[in-house]
Amino acid sequence: MQTLKVARTLAEARWQNHSRTSTHTRLFSRNGEIFAAQRLHSCRLPTSASQLKLRVDGRTTEYGQKIFVGLLTLDSLNDRVTGPGLGVSIDPETGMVEDLLGDSGVVGYVYSAPQDPGAELFISLEAWVYGRTFIPRLHINGETIALPAFLIDLGQTFTSLIGGELGQGILPRVDHTELTLRPLVDVPMAHG
Repeated sequence: MQTLKVARTLAEARWQNHSRTSTHTRLFSRNGEIFAAQRLHSCRLPTSASQLKLRVDGRTTEYGQKIFVGLLTLDSLNDRVTGPGLGVSIDPETGMVEDLLGDSGVVGYVYSAPQDPGAELFISLEAWVYGRTFIPRLHINGETIALPAFLIDLGQTFTSLIGGELGQGILPRVDHTELTLRPLVDVPMAHG
C-alpha cells in the first residue's frame, strides 16, 4: 500500500459566506449541542497496520464558538453516522476537549486557553490502526491529548469533518486541510 495524501486549501469567503446548514452535515452531541461540519476528505482504511492523520490550519472566529473535528463513517446519502468514529469539540475559551460520539465526556484541556477570536489554530487528529483497533490522539497548537481507543470494522471508509456549533456565531475559518494515510511497515514490537 502506498501513502495517500489529499490536501485542500479553502478560501475564507467560501467557508464563511455559505448558509450554515445548506452545505454542512448536522451533528448532534449527547449534550444536545448541534454542530455544522463540512466534509473534507474520505479514505478507505486498509486491513494492514496504518496511520491516518488529519491536519487542519485555521482561525477561531468568535467567543463561545466551539470547534468540531472528526473522522467518521458516514452514509453518503443521508449524512448519518453508520459506525464507530471519532468526533471531538474544542472550546478555545475554556480549553475543554469533549468526546462527542463516545461515552468519555471531557477527555482533556488545552492549557493555552483562552484563545482570542482570530487566533491561529493548528489541529492534527491522528490515529494508528492495527486490525480493528483504532487508537487516536489529538494535537492542538503543539499540545497533545490522548483519546479513547475503539474498535472499527475492517476496510471502513472514514470521512474527515471540521465545523462549529450552530447558533454560536460565525463558524471557524479553515485555511488548509490535509488527510494522510500511510502504511506502518515496521511496527515496533515489545519484547519481554
